Amino acid sequence: MALQRVSRPDIPHSVGIGYAEAVRRFAPIDTAHRRELVIAYAAAVLQHEGFPTPAPELRALSIATASTGIVLLSHAETDLLALERARVLLPPDFPPVAGYSLNGLTSESLAVRVGSGRKLFVIARLHGAVESVPGLLQLIVQAQEEGWSLATVSGVGAGLDDATRASCDAVSASARGPR
Repeated sequence: MALQRVSRPDIPHSVGIGYAEAVRRFAPIDTAHRRELVIAYAAAVLQHEGFPTPAPELRALSIATASTGIVLLSHAETDLLALERARVLLPPDFPPVAGYSLNGLTSESLAVRVGSGRKLFVIARLHGAVESVPGLLQLIVQAQEEGWSLATVSGVGAGLDDATRASCDAVSASARGPR
């Protein structure tokens, strides 16, 4: 686990918590009370051996859950490393950018990491079928229902027909409702 201040000119007073190849960022952490919230959350991450849902007060400070900007989801850790290096080169007025590993995700953690919003664009670079990523079909449905964009890209050279078909099937199943 890592808990550290993250020095970024576009997001002052930000803090990152890293655990099991995932990072959550919060800002602004500019008061003693907010520091206590982050430290308590870091302790909860250790206790739960993963990222539990943050308390509402801390969730409001999360910059990991996007409502605008670009989110990259990938099975390839090198994609996320490249994205992290590129983020410092982006202009200050560029939309927020976040990246998350798809390795070892649960449906709940995927939804919490991605967030939602009409000005959100998610790119999912997959090493396998859409169905192999827990929660991705539900996320596709959520994107279509809420009017934000989600694109799936094969990272292994597979055709996109499977991803497109999965997206359409998920919307169709959602429209039918539970059985």
